[in-house]
This record gives sequence, structure tokens and C-alpha cells, in this order.
Amino acid sequence: MAKSREIRRRVKETTTVNVFREGVLVHLKVGRWGARAKMKEEHLPDDFPREVARAVQDLIEDKTLLQDISSIRRECKRYLINRSLPFPVDGLFFVPKKFILDIDNFFENKKEEYNEKVNEFFSQYGRLKRDFRRRYPEIYRDEKYPRESILRRKFYFHWSFRQFVVPDKEMEILSPDVYRKEMAKFKQDIEEMKNMTVAVIGNAFVKKINTLARQCNNEKINAGTIKGINQLLEKFDTLWGDFVGQKQLKSTIEEVRRHMKTVSADRLRENEDFREKIGSQMEKIVGKLEKLPDVRLKRKLDV
Repeated sequence: MAKSREIRRRVKETTTVNVFREGVLVHLKVGRWGARAKMKEEHLPDDFPREVARAVQDLIEDKTLLQDISSIRRECKRYLINRSLPFPVDGLFFVPKKFILDIDNFFENKKEEYNEKVNEFFSQYGRLKRDFRRRYPEIYRDEKYPRESILRRKFYFHWSFRQFVVPDKEMEILSPDVYRKEMAKFKQDIEEMKNMTVAVIGNAFVKKINTLARQCNNEKINAGTIKGINQLLEKFDTLWGDFVGQKQLKSTIEEVRRHMKTVSADRLRENEDFREKIGSQMEKIVGKLEKLPDVRLKRKLDV
């Protein structure tokens, strides 16, 4: 009996370690400047209540270039999220090996675009300051504007791929107690990653399937909703599926897949019996998903 438990423990530990051999951790940092500053009390209107004063002001009026820079940052994060699993350390994403080269190439191209926008912004920086001073002389304060050499430090575009190293029992620096603690943390990180992945998948499917069920009930079918569910099924095949061990979740998603093979917007609109049947089935599937462990985590996760 004890031997059997030990075998199961080793199998589970090997499986845990193997998860991280299937990918790397990615760290992405893209800097930007909000072009805003706090307003001093003497610059506030006389009748403004000081006890609730938390005033800030824009430092330039035309923020088009800064918005373009922020847009690149958001686009890169979305690209990474769509090709990664959530990880319990802020700023890190677990990426399967097959996506590494695509991500690296995408970031290389986006970094060039980012640098072009940053350089264009600094070529306009002096003019933007002058325009603001001319338009709003009563709140313009030159000391609120960073020197270009300092301001440039706020703009950076870095990413790195990091191999997650399993705590090594043979490392002389680790005592047996420290090794056990580090191994426990490692296993906890992986377990939390798995739970977060289940939460991302469950919440994504619940949201889309709930929407389709409502549309079946009110007879307002949207082809985009059906497309969205099929895209989630595709994402499960290409990204999530290999890292999900929960059999109930897998079987429920396969149930969704079977139903969606027969579903089209036109058929739902034209066939009342079929529409009612699909609406009822989708409601049951939502109920199954919501009962699964970890699907409804309180922590906000990106989908």
C-alpha cells in the first residue's frame, strides 16, 4: 500500500515537472508616459473644496502619439494573453513551446513600431509644450515637464523568455529543509496555474454560452456569438487542452463541441424547435461549468 502511494506520488511529481518542460515563462514590460501631473492647491479654483481635492491636469492637449504608444502596449499584451496560460506571479505568462518563435517575431516588429512612435513624439515634444502654454497659460508650469533625457527613461520595450527551474536537490546551497520548502512552492505555483487556467476556460465558455442561451430564448440570434464559441473551442485545441487535467471540464467542452457542429445562425433563426432545444442544452451546460471546482475564482483573470 505504502509502495503504491509512493509510486503515485512520484508519477504526480514527474507530471508536475514535465508541465514546465512544455514551455517557458515570458516577461513583457512596455513603458509609457501619461502626460499628467498633480495640481497644487493654489492653482485650483477658489470655490473648489480642498477636503476632496485630488486634482490632476494634462500636460499636453494632443495625446495622439502617446495613445498610439499605449495602443501598441495593449496589443502586445493581448497577443501574449491569447497564446499563454495564466501564471500566479504578476507580469509572467506561461507560453507553450510552439508559440515562442511567433511571439518573439511579433514583439520584434512591434518594438520597431513602438520606437518609431516614441521618436516621433519626442520630435513634437517642444511644440506640444508650446501649444499647451499658448492655449492654457493660467495652468502651464514649465517645471512640471520632465527634461527629454529623463522623460525618455519612461519609454522602454523589453521582453524575455525564462526557463522555470525546478528546485535541485543536489544544490549544495539548499539544505534539505529549504529544498522541501522550495519544491512545495514550485508545486503550488503549478497547481495554481492549472486552477487559474480552468478558471479562464470556464469563465470564457460560461460567458459565451450564456449569451447564446439568452439569444435562443429571445429569438435574437447573433452569428458573432456562434463564431465566438467556435473560436474558444479552437483555442482549447491549440492552447489550453494539453494543460487541463480535469476530466469533467474536458467532457463538458466536448459536449459543447458536439452541439456546435449542428448549430448555425440561420438554422437557429429558422427552426423554432431546434432553437429551443439548443437554448435548453446551453443552459444545462452553463450549470455544469459553474459547478466545476475553480471555475468561479474571485481573482480577476484576463481572457
